Amino acid sequence: MVRKAVVAQITSLGYGVVEASSPAEALDVVARNEPLDLVFSDIVMPGAIDGIELARLVRERRPDLKVLLTSAIPT
Repeated sequence: MVRKAVVAQITSLGYGVVEASSPAEALDVVARNEPLDLVFSDIVMPGAIDGIELARLVRERRPDLKVLLTSAIPT
C-alpha cells in the first residue's frame, strides 16, 4: 500500500517510475542496464535483503546509480 502511494505521488510530479515489488525484482531491473536516475527503497523489508543490502548490491552492479533509502517510524 505504501509503495503504491509513493509511486502515485512521484508520477504525479512528472517523474517516470519503474516499480519493483521485491529486492530481487529491483536487482533484475538494475541488471537490465536501462537508464535509471535513482533507486528509492525502504530500509525495512521482509526477507533476506533489506534496503541497506539492496543499496550495497545496486552500487556493486552500477556504481554510478544513486540510491535513496527511507524508513517510517510507526505511530
